[in-house]
Amino acid sequence: MAPKIKRTVLYSDSSLTHSQIIMIISSYQCRQYVEQEVTIQGWLVHKHSSGQVRFFILRNETGNLQAIMFKNKVSPKVFLAFDQLTQESSLSLTGILHDHSRAPGGVELGIRSLNIFQVTQEYPISPEEHGIAFLRSP
Repeated sequence: MAPKIKRTVLYSDSSLTHSQIIMIISSYQCRQYVEQEVTIQGWLVHKHSSGQVRFFILRNETGNLQAIMFKNKVSPKVFLAFDQLTQESSLSLTGILHDHSRAPGGVELGIRSLNIFQVTQEYPISPEEHGIAFLRSP
């Protein structure tokens, strides 16, 4: 019997204009695209949520980038897609690059669209489980 092929689920906003796909090479290169719409593809390193805001750290073979998604800037379907993402899920993010002094590399992507290519299985040990508190527990 042939193995089942998983269907790719894409969550995106069809009202967006065509954006330029760039690689994350350095903070210097990202800075030349500040205030422009770009699409960045990679793997999810870390995610965090706080109320109406979702944070991503995305990596690819050239580096890391911080991204932020506001509930009122994306469709409800795109906003809820965040919950199914796991560490190392492959995805692309489209949005506007902004200068942000506290972000790694000094730039942050304001997400307008999210495409999920593959959601990975949870790692048996997530980053929170092997922190200092976990190691000190009896």
